[in-house]
Amino acid sequence: MVGGLTPRRARLTLAGLLAGFLLTLLLTLLASLLAGQKLVVVGSGSAEPVLSDGDLVVERQASPSEAKTGDLITFSEPGSGRTITHRVQRVEVLPDRVLFLTRGDSSPTFERFSLPADGEIGVPIRRIPFAGDVADLTGGPAALVLLALLGASALAAAGLSRRARPAM
Repeated sequence: MVGGLTPRRARLTLAGLLAGFLLTLLLTLLASLLAGQKLVVVGSGSAEPVLSDGDLVVERQASPSEAKTGDLITFSEPGSGRTITHRVQRVEVLPDRVLFLTRGDSSPTFERFSLPADGEIGVPIRRIPFAGDVADLTGGPAALVLLALLGASALAAAGLSRRARPAM
Protein backbone atom coordinates (compact mmCIF):
# COMPACT_ATOMS: atom_id res chain seq x y z
CA MET A 1 0.00 0.00 0.00
CA VAL A 2 1.14 3.52 -0.85
CA GLY A 3 -0.16 6.28 1.43
CA GLY A 4 -3.15 4.15 2.48
CA LEU A 5 -4.03 3.24 -1.12
CA THR A 6 -3.70 -0.15 -2.69
CA PRO A 7 -1.75 -0.14 -5.98
CA ARG A 8 -5.01 -0.77 -7.85
CA ARG A 9 -6.78 2.12 -6.09
CA ALA A 10 -3.75 4.39 -6.75
CA ARG A 11 -3.87 3.54 -10.49
CA LEU A 12 -7.61 4.22 -10.61
CA THR A 13 -7.16 7.52 -8.80
CA LEU A 14 -4.37 8.57 -11.17
CA ALA A 15 -6.44 7.51 -14.21
CA GLY A 16 -9.40 9.52 -12.85
CA LEU A 17 -7.27 12.61 -12.34
CA LEU A 18 -5.80 12.29 -15.83
CA ALA A 19 -9.26 11.76 -17.36
CA GLY A 20 -10.51 14.83 -15.48
CA PHE A 21 -7.60 16.91 -16.76
CA LEU A 22 -8.14 15.75 -20.34
CA LEU A 23 -11.87 16.36 -20.11
CA THR A 24 -11.29 19.87 -18.73
CA LEU A 25 -8.80 20.57 -21.54
CA LEU A 26 -11.25 19.24 -24.10
CA LEU A 27 -14.17 21.31 -22.80
CA THR A 28 -12.00 24.45 -22.65
CA LEU A 29 -10.83 23.98 -26.24
CA LEU A 30 -14.28 23.12 -27.59
CA ALA A 31 -15.97 26.03 -25.78
CA SER A 32 -13.31 28.39 -27.12
CA LEU A 33 -13.75 27.16 -30.69
CA LEU A 34 -17.55 27.33 -30.45
CA ALA A 35 -17.26 30.92 -29.19
CA GLY A 36 -15.32 31.81 -32.35
CA GLN A 37 -11.99 32.06 -30.61
CA LYS A 38 -8.73 30.94 -32.18
CA LEU A 39 -6.09 28.52 -30.88
CA VAL A 40 -2.50 29.67 -31.40
CA VAL A 41 0.71 27.83 -30.52
CA VAL A 42 3.39 30.15 -29.13
CA GLY A 43 6.52 29.53 -31.18
CA SER A 44 9.13 31.56 -29.32
CA GLY A 45 10.01 32.91 -25.91
CA SER A 46 9.80 36.57 -26.90
CA ALA A 47 6.64 37.14 -24.81
CA GLU A 48 8.05 35.56 -21.63
CA PRO A 49 7.30 35.58 -18.77
CA VAL A 50 3.63 35.98 -19.78
CA LEU A 51 3.69 33.41 -22.61
CA SER A 52 6.30 30.72 -23.12
CA ASP A 53 7.47 28.79 -26.15
CA GLY A 54 5.16 25.77 -26.43
CA ASP A 55 2.11 27.30 -24.74
CA LEU A 56 -1.28 27.09 -26.40
CA VAL A 57 -3.14 30.40 -26.34
CA VAL A 58 -6.86 30.94 -26.80
CA GLU A 59 -7.45 34.27 -28.51
CA ARG A 60 -10.40 36.42 -29.39
CA GLN A 61 -10.27 38.22 -32.71
CA ALA A 62 -10.30 42.02 -32.64
CA SER A 63 -9.98 44.97 -34.95
CA PRO A 64 -6.48 46.50 -35.09
CA SER A 65 -7.99 49.85 -34.07
CA GLU A 66 -9.02 48.33 -30.70
CA ALA A 67 -5.37 47.77 -29.67
CA LYS A 68 -3.94 50.02 -26.98
CA THR A 69 -0.42 50.62 -25.72
CA GLY A 70 0.48 47.80 -23.31
CA ASP A 71 -1.83 45.20 -24.91
CA LEU A 72 -0.47 41.81 -25.91
CA ILE A 73 -1.53 41.05 -29.50
CA THR A 74 -0.96 38.35 -32.10
CA PHE A 75 -0.51 39.31 -35.72
CA SER A 76 0.84 37.93 -38.97
CA GLU A 77 4.20 39.49 -39.68
CA PRO A 78 3.96 41.40 -42.94
CA GLY A 79 6.21 39.83 -45.55
CA SER A 80 6.83 36.47 -43.88
CA GLY A 81 3.30 35.72 -42.65
CA ARG A 82 4.84 34.33 -39.44
CA THR A 83 2.55 34.53 -36.39
CA ILE A 84 3.98 36.82 -33.69
CA THR A 85 2.69 37.70 -30.22
CA HIS A 86 4.16 40.96 -28.91
CA ARG A 87 3.24 43.83 -26.64
CA VAL A 88 2.02 47.06 -28.25
CA GLN A 89 4.49 49.89 -27.58
CA ARG A 90 2.72 52.46 -29.74
CA VAL A 91 -0.34 52.46 -31.97
CA GLU A 92 -1.62 55.10 -34.37
CA VAL A 93 -5.02 54.74 -36.01
CA LEU A 94 -5.31 56.29 -39.47
CA PRO A 95 -8.47 56.30 -41.63
CA ASP A 96 -7.56 53.14 -43.57
CA ARG A 97 -4.57 51.66 -41.67
CA VAL A 98 -3.36 51.09 -38.14
CA LEU A 99 0.37 51.64 -37.47
CA PHE A 100 2.04 49.55 -34.79
CA LEU A 101 5.30 49.49 -32.88
CA THR A 102 5.54 46.24 -30.89
CA ARG A 103 8.16 44.36 -28.91
CA GLY A 104 8.25 41.02 -27.15
CA ASP A 105 8.52 41.38 -23.37
CA SER A 106 11.86 39.55 -23.37
CA SER A 107 13.06 40.72 -26.79
CA PRO A 108 15.23 43.74 -27.59
CA THR A 109 13.82 43.91 -31.13
CA PHE A 110 10.96 46.19 -32.13
CA GLU A 111 8.54 45.41 -34.96
CA ARG A 112 7.12 48.26 -37.04
CA PHE A 113 4.22 47.37 -39.29
CA SER A 114 0.77 48.45 -40.34
CA LEU A 115 -2.47 46.56 -40.86
CA PRO A 116 -5.61 47.48 -42.75
CA ALA A 117 -8.13 49.15 -40.42
CA ASP A 118 -10.61 46.40 -41.27
CA GLY A 119 -8.04 43.63 -40.60
CA GLU A 120 -7.78 41.37 -37.55
CA ILE A 121 -5.45 40.84 -34.63
CA GLY A 122 -5.61 38.21 -31.91
CA VAL A 123 -5.91 39.13 -28.24
CA PRO A 124 -4.78 36.35 -25.87
CA ILE A 125 -7.42 35.58 -23.24
CA ARG A 126 -6.33 32.15 -21.95
CA ARG A 127 -3.03 30.28 -21.75
CA ILE A 128 -2.62 26.51 -21.52
CA PRO A 129 1.02 25.80 -20.60
CA PHE A 130 2.86 23.17 -22.70
CA ALA A 131 -0.30 22.28 -24.67
CA GLY A 132 1.17 23.90 -27.78
CA ASP A 133 4.08 21.44 -27.71
CA VAL A 134 1.60 18.56 -27.52
CA ALA A 135 -0.46 20.14 -30.32
CA ASP A 136 2.64 20.37 -32.51
CA LEU A 137 3.50 16.72 -31.82
CA THR A 138 -0.03 15.56 -32.64
CA GLY A 139 -0.53 17.65 -35.77
CA GLY A 140 -1.97 20.95 -34.53
CA PRO A 141 -4.65 22.31 -32.18
CA ALA A 142 -7.47 20.38 -33.89
CA ALA A 143 -5.57 17.12 -33.37
CA LEU A 144 -5.06 18.10 -29.70
CA VAL A 145 -8.85 18.37 -29.29
CA LEU A 146 -9.25 14.90 -30.79
CA LEU A 147 -6.44 13.50 -28.61
CA ALA A 148 -8.03 14.95 -25.45
CA LEU A 149 -11.39 13.46 -26.43
CA LEU A 150 -9.92 10.03 -27.12
CA GLY A 151 -7.75 10.09 -23.99
CA ALA A 152 -10.57 11.15 -21.68
CA SER A 153 -12.91 8.58 -23.25
CA ALA A 154 -10.37 5.76 -22.97
CA LEU A 155 -9.54 6.54 -19.35
CA ALA A 156 -13.20 6.88 -18.40
CA ALA A 157 -14.03 3.60 -20.14
CA ALA A 158 -11.13 1.85 -18.40
CA GLY A 159 -12.29 3.17 -15.04
CA LEU A 160 -15.88 2.12 -15.66
CA SER A 161 -14.90 -1.36 -16.85
CA ARG A 162 -12.79 -1.91 -13.73
CA ARG A 163 -15.67 -0.88 -11.52
CA ALA A 164 -18.06 -3.18 -13.35
CA ARG A 165 -15.99 -6.26 -12.45
CA PRO A 166 -17.04 -8.14 -9.33
CA ALA A 167 -14.67 -7.77 -6.40
CA MET A 168 -12.54 -10.79 -5.55
